Amino acid sequence: MQNITVQLLVVFIMSGLLKIVVSMIFGSGTIALVGGILIDIAVLGIIYVLMQNYRFLNIRKMMIMIGGITFISILVDLGILRGDIGNLLVLAVLGWMMFGNSGFFGGNGSRRIR
Repeated sequence: MQNITVQLLVVFIMSGLLKIVVSMIFGSGTIALVGGILIDIAVLGIIYVLMQNYRFLNIRKMMIMIGGITFISILVDLGILRGDIGNLLVLAVLGWMMFGNSGFFGGNGSRRIR
């Protein structure tokens, strides 16, 4: 599990640095905005490819979480959400995934088939 965690962390850090470089080169114009959104979508695809190598992961659940975080990031890039509100929403999504009823650490883990 540590290997995938390190890989995902590297992808997120590199995407953040790349978004900073794009905004430094192009300023706050349309090209920087489109570049940031394309970087977010590329990160989503890279994460999907990385997670396919690990069969023990619930890819559907993880992609819903990462997709939600990507959607929030795109809304922040577009200026629809403020950065601090976006950070709170990301923390809420992570908390729900980790501690919710059927999350990683929450719930009883058993599912009844009817």
